Amino acid sequence: MADPKKPRPAFAPWDRRELPGLFNVEETARRVGNYKWIEMKLFEALGGWVATVPELDVKMRLGT
Repeated sequence: MADPKKPRPAFAPWDRRELPGLFNVEETARRVGNYKWIEMKLFEALGGWVATVPELDVKMRLGT
């Protein structure tokens, strides 16, 4: 546990010298692009599968 008498280092939201995080901007952008591609592929797969469901109430629930 940290020493309660020791002051914490100053961190303000506008102080961008050292941001908490594991990835730089380029790596974050690459990851977001990959996640978007995966989400679109899953959306296409689910959309194709919903078309084969015969029950209208199930189809409506899956569509939402």
